[in-house]
Amino acid sequence: MDATALDLTTEAAWCTDALSVQNASNPSGVAHSFAALCEQMHQAGLSTSAIADHPAAVLFAAKLADLMGLDYHWPRHAEEKAMAVIRRHEAKTTTPS
Repeated sequence: MDATALDLTTEAAWCTDALSVQNASNPSGVAHSFAALCEQMHQAGLSTSAIADHPAAVLFAAKLADLMGLDYHWPRHAEEKAMAVIRRHEAKTTTPS
């Protein structure tokens, strides 16, 4: 399964969590949350490669790299994709049916 077949509410929640964790300072907490996210994605039917490409997973990995002092490039594309998912969800939930 790919991310396009997911429930938009679920995917928006993942993206919201991934963006909010960017202010975290506890690598253990981020790692535990990242592991829980990956398990949720797996349970939702995403493949390993789909999880690795999902913007929420990329943002969690980038935050862990940041907390561990590793050299990396900020995944702006993942941030933009995550924000787009959240905006789609907000538009869907605020538009009268």
